[in-house]
This record gives sequence, C-alpha cells and structure tokens, in this order.
Amino acid sequence: MNARIKQLRLKYGLTQEEFADAIGVKQNTVASYESGRITPSPSVVSLICREFNVNEDWIRSGQGDMFAEKNNLALKALSEQYELSDSATEFIADFCGLNPDAQELIINFVYRNLLTKKEPSK
Repeated sequence: MNARIKQLRLKYGLTQEEFADAIGVKQNTVASYESGRITPSPSVVSLICREFNVNEDWIRSGQGDMFAEKNNLALKALSEQYELSDSATEFIADFCGLNPDAQELIINFVYRNLLTKKEPSK
C-alpha cells in the first residue's frame, strides 16, 4: 500500500505536507505511510479514498483501476461523445489528476503555443 499512496500523491502533484493536510495527518505520518514504517488505519484509508476518489481495492491491494468508477464513467462518456483516442482519454485523466497550478501551466502553454488566436478564459 505504501507505494500506491506515494503514487497517488504524485499523480495529484502534491507534496507530502499538502497530502497530509488533505487527510488531516502530519507530513511525517505520510512519510511513514510511504516508507512502509506504518500502515494507515482503515479510517484513514477510507478518507484517502473519499478525498481523492480512489478505488479502495486499488489502494489496499493494487487490484483494479486507481480511481473510483464514477470518474471512469464520466471520462468514458466524454471520450465517446468527442470520439477521443485512447491517448487523448488518458491525457485528460492525467490532467484531471494534476493540482490546479499544474493544470494552469498546461492550459497557458497550449494557448500560447498551439492556439495562438485564442486566450484562456479564467
């Protein structure tokens, strides 16, 4: 579970301190989870799943998709509606997992370099 907690935190682009704040623990507790020194309690695992929309089977055992089904259904519908390729769908999923600052950097890059006739709306 320790590697999956770290993988999740990095997927969202969070520091250990930011992740800790989101689940109400201290930074050194997250470091201990990630190193495997301690295992999070069942209530902390449930909180991680709720806060980050994580599939509980995945966080506990590595089985299934990282994210809970509701995100997968919405992404699947979007992909079908716009006939997105697999790589485009994966990019959108990864983008949605980034923190807002990282998302903004990507948006600004795209508008500045690829869509030069249009400015991003805020």
